[in-house]
This record gives sequence, C-alpha cells and structure tokens, in this order.
Amino acid sequence: MARDDYFEHSDSMYDVLRAYRDQLALLETQTFTSPQLLGLQAVVNAPGTVPASQLIGQLASIVAYFSMRQSTLAAFFANNLLFWDFFWMWRLEAWKRKLGGKLATMLDVVAEVEALVSLAAYQFANPMYTVPELSSEALEFTAEGLGHPLIFSTERITNDFSTIGAGCTGVVTGSNMSGKTTFLRTVGVNMVLALAGGAVCASRLRLSPAQVYTAMRTQDNLAESTSSFYAELKRLRLLLELTAAGTPVFYLLDEILKGTNSRDRHRGARALIHQLHQRPASGLISTHDLELGALADELPGAVTNYSFNSTIEGDEIRFDYHLTPGLCRSFNASKLMQLMGIAIDVSAD
Repeated sequence: MARDDYFEHSDSMYDVLRAYRDQLALLETQTFTSPQLLGLQAVVNAPGTVPASQLIGQLASIVAYFSMRQSTLAAFFANNLLFWDFFWMWRLEAWKRKLGGKLATMLDVVAEVEALVSLAAYQFANPMYTVPELSSEALEFTAEGLGHPLIFSTERITNDFSTIGAGCTGVVTGSNMSGKTTFLRTVGVNMVLALAGGAVCASRLRLSPAQVYTAMRTQDNLAESTSSFYAELKRLRLLLELTAAGTPVFYLLDEILKGTNSRDRHRGARALIHQLHQRPASGLISTHDLELGALADELPGAVTNYSFNSTIEGDEIRFDYHLTPGLCRSFNASKLMQLMGIAIDVSAD
C-alpha cells in the first residue's frame, strides 16, 4: 500500500478512535453485576494482554501523527529530514502485528455497549414506557395502550391489540389517512424495541420471540427494471421462503398488492393468507379490499377483521384513530378528491 493510501485510510479517524478509546477505558474500570456486561468487560480485560483502551489509544496517536501531511511545509521538512511517513507506516504495521486481529472484537464490544447504553437512555428518557414481558406461547402479541413512540404524547392515540398462535392474520381496513399504516408501524417498532431489550410505548406488552418481517413502501428500481408491484412480489417471496424454513415470523404487510387491478389483488391476497395460515407465522395486513374480510368466515378464528374509521362533517373529515373490530364502513376518498378540486358527481353513486 502506497503512502497516500495510508493517509487516505487514516484521515479523519482520530476523533472516532479517541472516542472508542475513552469508551473502552470506562468499560475496563467500572464495576458491574450484569452477566452480559461482565462478559463484555472480560473481553477487553483479558489476562496477560494489553488493555483494549491502550491499544486503541496507540492507534489514535499513530493516526494523529499521519495528519502532519495536511501541512505541506511541515510534511516537506519532516519527510526529507526524518522520513516521517515511512516511520509511522512502520509503526502502524507493528501495531497491527501486536494486535493480532483483535480490532474487530474490540469494535464489536464498543458497538454492543453503545447499543445497551442507547436502550438504557431511551428507557430513562421515557419513564412512562413499560418493560415488555416474554411469552412462552407461540407468536403472542398482547398490548394495552400501544402507541407510536415518534408521535408526541399530547397527540398520540393508543390502542389495545392481541393475537396469539400461529396462522393468525389481522386484516386491517380503513379509509384514507385513517391510521392503518401508522398502526402497523406502531406494532412493528414496538416489537423491535421489545426484542432488542428496550422499553416500549405501551402500558403493557407481552410477546413471543419472532422474526419481524415487513413489506412497506416498496419502490420501483429503474436500474433493475423492477416495478413497485414486482418489488413487492419479491418481498412476499422472501416472506414465504422465511416461513417455509420454520422460523416464527410476525409479518406486517401494508396495502398488500396495491400495484395491480382489484380482481388480481383480491385473488393474490386471499391465496397468500391461506398459504401463511399453514406456516409458523402471524401478522397484520392492511388493505382497501373489503372483500378480504370474507376470509374471517372461511378461516374462523384464524382471520380477524379490524378497521379504522372516519366521519365527514360538512367539508371536514374527522379521524379518531381507534382500532375497531370489524370491517371499515366509512369512506372518504371521494370527499378528499372534492376538497382537492376534483369535481365528483356524487349523484352517480
């Protein structure tokens, strides 16, 4: 590797390495009772080895000396009189030999500690959130007062929701902007937080370990000649492959098969739900296809209908954002188009 390559790879790394050094030094000297933290501490304090913080500190110093190249005049005299770059290249190679390939392990420890600190800080900053309970039931998700953590508490609407067992699908219908997608995201983000060991935005949450799988905001790709509909099909294929492997999966499918005509959309969504009913998977599907609600009669106990509704008062559309049992019976697309200036002939209905 040439001298310029050494400089390009090390430039601007000093501050990051110094931060890693300080984090490792703090980890090395703290007293812990948690088995997980004690295990991480043992990795960086291995007997008979140089402390990890000291090794990272040495690397930070080497990188800092390389930065002299940023001063043209200083670099000219240092390299001509002291062979500065070659000396620090030699020091870097010696440091690499001394480390013996342990850098990746140290950085993994730093990453794990940062993740744990982030989860702890998140819980400290949200004292009203709750610690979730793990369930021994298959694919259980039982929540009370469930809300989206990124919505301000003064505006947040919470809901109760429960599903237990494999092969269960909740079909969520609703008018435009009523909250279907936000609810799916609410379930998903709280599941991820819970399974990562974090507090959740709910008054109570009990869930089983599972792989969270989503198909939301699928987009086309001109470089791959992929339409948004085909991109969604690829996501659904991955879901089927994952569930075929026996992995417990909780899926969240938003506006399923929205990129095709209503007949094919209904046929495809119906077939997918029947197929997932035979797999170790459960989840939620949002749709504008009210005919999918008939699956609750075809698969009683396995398919449950939920909805978000709205009311129209004059020229105003009101949403309550409450999850309601049953199919949606209120629609607002025509009113929204009227409000946008599109002349809708309501007498033709």
